[in-house]
Amino acid sequence: MQAQTVRLSALDARLHTLSPLAVLDRGYALVHNAHGALVRSTRQLTPGETLQTRLSDGSFTSRVEAAHPKKQNKKREK
Repeated sequence: MQAQTVRLSALDARLHTLSPLAVLDRGYALVHNAHGALVRSTRQLTPGETLQTRLSDGSFTSRVEAAHPKKQNKKREK
């Protein structure tokens, strides 16, 4: 019985580390557009758009002033 309890505790700890909420505890955020879609790139944003950002302790609403995508590197020819 004790071995099962230890195993269950280890599985619980592993599950917690994989949880998206645990990622938020480490300082990351989830950003959603007005349609609820997850924003993964600055290329998805338009000035004036309203976003909902979720942090570990709550959420807030923001508006895009400008987006600054990284310049894409051209692949080098061999």
